[in-house]
Amino acid sequence: RNFMNNLSFGLHFSKPVFRHIEEFIDGAIQVGYRGKVTDIVNLSYAACHRTTYGKFLKNGVWEQEYIWRAIRKLSINTIYKTANQTKHPLFVIYDDTTSEKTKHSSKAKNPIEEADFHYSHLDNKTVWGHQMMAALLNCQKQSVPYLIERYIKNAESKIDNVCRFIDSFPAV
Repeated sequence: RNFMNNLSFGLHFSKPVFRHIEEFIDGAIQVGYRGKVTDIVNLSYAACHRTTYGKFLKNGVWEQEYIWRAIRKLSINTIYKTANQTKHPLFVIYDDTTSEKTKHSSKAKNPIEEADFHYSHLDNKTVWGHQMMAALLNCQKQSVPYLIERYIKNAESKIDNVCRFIDSFPAV
């Protein structure tokens, strides 16, 4: 809660939205979290049904971009401070990973939105699921997230995605 207050979330989000975000963070950092909404409900102190979170994610009115701007600003400030203090170089790590889903949408009872076939380098094969692109900032032994976004096939190539990210990265 203090972390979210330091980022001024309380000024930008309603109390229910603030509570949902807090419960998401609380559930996601618990042992046993597997990346599922049901884990958020079971592992956090949420006092509502899991479908409430699904509705919140799909139809909720909250500015996700504000959260990312706040996190990017905090990440940049943190890593620049570390780099200036230690005089070590700053590294930007950009990588992708595939979140494989168990059933193709045509076979699933409740199809997963915007899933597609992606090549998994870990499995050395094409799998069904979502692909995430992540940028981490690193200096010495400290790594912080800067950007995480879902890769949408046929919208923008991964190389164009990285170039867009580099162009948006703040100069020193």
